[in-house]
Amino acid sequence: MNEPLPGIGVQNGESKQQVIETGLRRLWEKLRAAAQLIAALRQDKAEFSARIAALEAELDGTRIDMAGMDSELKRLRTERAQLMQVGDSDRFTPEEKDILKSRIRELLAKINSHL
Repeated sequence: MNEPLPGIGVQNGESKQQVIETGLRRLWEKLRAAAQLIAALRQDKAEFSARIAALEAELDGTRIDMAGMDSELKRLRTERAQLMQVGDSDRFTPEEKDILKSRIRELLAKINSHL
């Protein structure tokens, strides 16, 4: 029991009790610093977890939007292919084309006037 503690020596007339108190104080300070670091790391982890959850939710929403756009693109491609098969000449007479062109110009003019 009277053996010296490793790494702790009595210096300048300090008693063993003072050496132990000094060692315990240093240990307590290191433990307190470690506890503060652990608390900060836990808080960082919680913040990162919340950020990850938000990003995953945003990613899920983007995937859903993308799937909708993909299906819309497929639908439009199918519609275009069908229209290409029908051909322009069968759909409208030259007179109907002129009427349609003038109507489109009128609609564009109305839209531009509101902008």
